[in-house]
Amino acid sequence: AADAGADAFAAAVMAASNADPASSRVTPFAARVLAHVLMHEAAHALIRELELPVLGNEEVMADAFATLWFATRERDVAQEVVLARVQSWMLEDAQTDPSRNDFKSEHPLDVRRAYQAACLLYGADPQEWEGAVAFLEFTERDLADCSDTAPDQIAGWERILEPHLMAARRLSRQVEVIYGEGVLKDDMIHSGVVEHFADLLRAFDWPRQITVHFDACDQGASWNRKTRTILLCEDLVFRFISQGQKSN
Repeated sequence: AADAGADAFAAAVMAASNADPASSRVTPFAARVLAHVLMHEAAHALIRELELPVLGNEEVMADAFATLWFATRERDVAQEVVLARVQSWMLEDAQTDPSRNDFKSEHPLDVRRAYQAACLLYGADPQEWEGAVAFLEFTERDLADCSDTAPDQIAGWERILEPHLMAARRLSRQVEVIYGEGVLKDDMIHSGVVEHFADLLRAFDWPRQITVHFDACDQGASWNRKTRTILLCEDLVFRFISQGQKSN
């Protein structure tokens, strides 16, 4: 069931990535970054709702889950998605005044998150993705560390998630999608990214209802433990659209 959901999500990301830019304001770059962001929030939901063990910084765990999900289950779009997220974090870092860096935050600095994502992508399959991360100029020691840690993390995630997967050809009925109003509502529906993300979530046996909510708001993306909702705000989509324009 998880593989079917992953295939559908990958297909949606690929379709959005190859779409005619004139047909939607959700650009290929934005769609790819959004895919990684949504999987990051999915990790928080899985950890909390399935009572998975938290043995370190949960934000670091969620970043790793998102990267490794694509690297192992959605390989056709893994390079495009992960490197788009890397580029997005690099742009965020470049636009941040160093004096305003928050070293006390649960979130690592954006540049650190970027390098870690690229490291895990490489480590998941060094032969496949060595060239993809070459621009980051990792040392041989760095690459050795990446290829050492990624397989361990992949095995760990697979071990703790396997008991929570739905049976083959079955999907959970505990996931709903809500679209609020906003200027990008039709574009997001047309992209299919949110709907297929929800289908991927339906591959897991959720004990309670989970909601995926896209709306016109300015709170980025988040997982709310009280309402059991993954919220994706329009402001974040606009930010990634803008970043894609700057990266061209």
